Amino acid sequence: MRNYLILSVLLFLLVGCSLFEPLDGESPVKSEFSSLSSDPRVLYKEDAVEYAKLVAKELDESIKLVEKTHGESFSKNVFVHVCDTPDCFSNYTGKHPLIAAAVSEYGLFLSPRAFSENQHQLYLAHELSHLHLFQQISILRALYIPQWFHDGVATFASNGGGGHLVSKAQVLESIKANKNVVPIDSAGLFGKGGTFSNRWPLNYKASKDNKLQQHMNYRQSAMFVAFLSTEGRIHKVLRYIESGKSFKKAFHAVYHGSPSDLWSEYRASIIP
Repeated sequence: MRNYLILSVLLFLLVGCSLFEPLDGESPVKSEFSSLSSDPRVLYKEDAVEYAKLVAKELDESIKLVEKTHGESFSKNVFVHVCDTPDCFSNYTGKHPLIAAAVSEYGLFLSPRAFSENQHQLYLAHELSHLHLFQQISILRALYIPQWFHDGVATFASNGGGGHLVSKAQVLESIKANKNVVPIDSAGLFGKGGTFSNRWPLNYKASKDNKLQQHMNYRQSAMFVAFLSTEGRIHKVLRYIESGKSFKKAFHAVYHGSPSDLWSEYRASIIP
């Protein structure tokens, strides 16, 4: 398989992709997979054919969910690669073998881990949301979108995918206790302030359970995005970003305030 440069790995850790150009809608590794006869959009390794069939059953509905959240259709072809081992997944994405799903420069990939406990549809839709954005703007530009928005949209689009280990009730309890993601208005290659860790800045000490913390971050962000999404406003933010505006300018143009301003409104709306 492929070996990745250190920079590529670092970029994967940030947003799941390593190239700077938008994905072209074709699979450059199609010849290394088999195509599902009933749906050629689903590519799979030999021992993952049953997983591929499950993906085919969910793909159209997942695409609809994502297009509804993003406010427009996918601009290019959609391919889903289904791996038969965690190592296969890691080789094509540069992600740790414990990760379940990701988008790389080769497209969208699912690990067999995505199918445990029948959660594949959640992971599929979440990654399709990332794929939708990466078909529109360069990966370099995507690095400057704060992670709370990037993954908040994807989790919202997938009805909780990536945050499904944390309930809405747990999120509300955490927010009421003043333990929440800080909705910053800008980001970068190394996060605001120059470090990887604060791409998810918190106003409290993070849990030692990294997986639980990630799901809390994703679910909090998704619920905030849901609040922001009324009257098609998330669509407008995305269109501004796709037209070349920075996230900060796009957000202010739509909401006439900063993410922190809107977070205050959101918090007031959920606390009696």
